[in-house]
Amino acid sequence: MKAFVLNKRQHRHYFFSLIISLFLLLICSWLPTAWAADPLDTWYQRADRSAYGLGYGNGVFVAVGDAGAIATSADGLSWVSAASSNTNILYAVAPGQGTFVAVGAAGAILTSADNGASWTVRTSGLSANLRSIAFGNGMFVAVGEGGAIATSGDGITWTAASVPVANSLYGVAFGSGTFAAVGATGTILTSSDNGATWTDRSGVLSSNLWEIAYGNGIFAALGDAGSMLTSADGGESWAIQSPGTAGDLYGIGFGNGLFIAVGADWNANANIIIASSGGVVWTPHPAALTLEPPLVAVVYGNSTFVASSAGGVIIQSDPLSLLHTLTVDRTGPGAVTSKPVGIDCGSTCLASFPDGTTVTLTAAPLTGASFNGWTGGGCSGSQAACTFTLNAAQTVTALFSPNSLPTGSVLINGGAAATSSLLVDLVLSAADPTMVTEMQFSNDNVEWSLPEPFGGGKLWALLEGDGIKTVYVKFRNGLGYWSEAFTAQIVLDTVPPVTTAQPAGGAFPDPPVVTLSADEAATIYYALDNAALIFESGTYQAPLLITEDMTLTYFAVDGAGNVSAYEAQVYRVANPLKGDINFDRKVDLADAILYLKAFNGENPSEVRFDYAQSKTDPNNDGKVNPQDVIFIMQRISGLR
Repeated sequence: MKAFVLNKRQHRHYFFSLIISLFLLLICSWLPTAWAADPLDTWYQRADRSAYGLGYGNGVFVAVGDAGAIATSADGLSWVSAASSNTNILYAVAPGQGTFVAVGAAGAILTSADNGASWTVRTSGLSANLRSIAFGNGMFVAVGEGGAIATSGDGITWTAASVPVANSLYGVAFGSGTFAAVGATGTILTSSDNGATWTDRSGVLSSNLWEIAYGNGIFAALGDAGSMLTSADGGESWAIQSPGTAGDLYGIGFGNGLFIAVGADWNANANIIIASSGGVVWTPHPAALTLEPPLVAVVYGNSTFVASSAGGVIIQSDPLSLLHTLTVDRTGPGAVTSKPVGIDCGSTCLASFPDGTTVTLTAAPLTGASFNGWTGGGCSGSQAACTFTLNAAQTVTALFSPNSLPTGSVLINGGAAATSSLLVDLVLSAADPTMVTEMQFSNDNVEWSLPEPFGGGKLWALLEGDGIKTVYVKFRNGLGYWSEAFTAQIVLDTVPPVTTAQPAGGAFPDPPVVTLSADEAATIYYALDNAALIFESGTYQAPLLITEDMTLTYFAVDGAGNVSAYEAQVYRVANPLKGDINFDRKVDLADAILYLKAFNGENPSEVRFDYAQSKTDPNNDGKVNPQDVIFIMQRISGLR
């Protein structure tokens, strides 16, 4: 055997050759990954045939088009024509319950129970052109021009539905227990009872909407001039999106976590292909093929998207790698972002990533809030960053909470206990580290007023009906969080008091003692001898001694401000009170002292000598003398 020995030069040459070979091997192994094209950037022309509508089910693609043309394919590559007796244009096809149903012009409906190999014409009972069909919850729903809608549980027997508009309908889809249909001039209808009744959701925009699809918990509808709408609440409310094109969009499909929309940019005479996982951010994917626009339909099946053009060509994308949908939910004031880029929640809370992708989610609370941790999916704990491998669709929830809620108070009518008016003045105060931005009010803590900018005062109407009234107020902080309800109470009293004099007016042999009372807590005002009856008159404190003929007038005001009726009682006293010369309605030593002063010539101002009244001349002798003083002392002593 001859030994194989390398000299030094050969050795160096071999070493460098080995290094170069390893380097090239490394480059070659890296290139497919680094330079691999997006499958949606590569499309292949598969068939030259007209196809306005595409469907996929039971492992089969079905295309329908001009003059009743129908074709099927198991892989999207090879297509086989199917025969039917229908010659009307077919616009759409959908699978359901092992059956394909196609719809078209003049109310045409066809069904196939053998994966599109043979077709049977059915009677829809409609003459309108049927433009789209969808299946969900055991029901087919077809929609068409002039607001036509028909439903069927088996595709054979059809029932026309009553709709609230007469606008033409061009697209329909099912998701989240709801059928949603779109059409001319921005028409949007939804039905939650399998198409029996429909609610008009139109008015978001006025351009024609040509098609709608459902995926990732979202309805996405599209139309003329780049019109794009999404709904995440079953079609009840819709948000306008920007797909990044002003071209007309005609078809949309969903598969492998992605929406694909197709259409035409007529200014550039080019087709449009755009993709999105959540319907908000769209990525353009220009097809390499030069096709006569427009692309009008697209469907997902067998790991690829298949699209068709009105010019009579069917195209197919490269196979897509398996994608998984990652959904982020938030509770509270904060945001979540992802690495790789895709989640920015905030606004974009759903994205699709290839199988096996390592994803890092990062939680960031807003100022004035805290991050409390993760739940669901591959995340747990309270660290802001969570890293996991996405091997299946997952939903992760980030928990945030505000550090504080607004504090506050409310005062009714300055703290008054009662009011007689339904309208009251509220004095409000509130504070929060993130500012207080809004407030709202309620009389029952159930029905609330619309939020309004925070202020220190508010004119508020109480509920009718006397009794204790409670006013509720809540304050909203800068993070959008409402406080608990703060309350204040006041008694609504609209009934004036009733005031009574006891005894009532009349003739009395001796001076009566009169008591004034009200049927509720109230302040009683009175005047005697027909004096002016105003609030500055006497305030009743104790029973009144009526010493002579006089009129007693009185009224009352309760705590709510209600004023009673003005009352008057006339008293006639046969035996007036004698000796009360200072007119304090009693005879006492003060009267005797005043008489002595008058007797001595001092003529005190407190004494009113009115000899026409017997009480100012107790002994009725027509003059002031010691006999009057004796009379008064006897009266004090009870001798008279």
